[in-house]
Amino acid sequence: MNASSGDAVAIRRLARAYQTVAQAWRVLAVDLAVPLWARHAASVAAEEFDRRAGVEDFRAEQTSTQHEE
Repeated sequence: MNASSGDAVAIRRLARAYQTVAQAWRVLAVDLAVPLWARHAASVAAEEFDRRAGVEDFRAEQTSTQHEE
């Protein structure tokens, strides 16, 4: 993938957004008023959004490194 240096900034913003969504899922996961199955689903969703944030952070780092060369 060819990306411009501005893309790294956008990718980092995307990663932060994924982290924010993960935090929202974690809030739902600990709400005792929510059924257990929904709490589990929220926990799994939080893990996936955290994973995706990590992927995007890595992608942003790779994009930045490519433009330094």
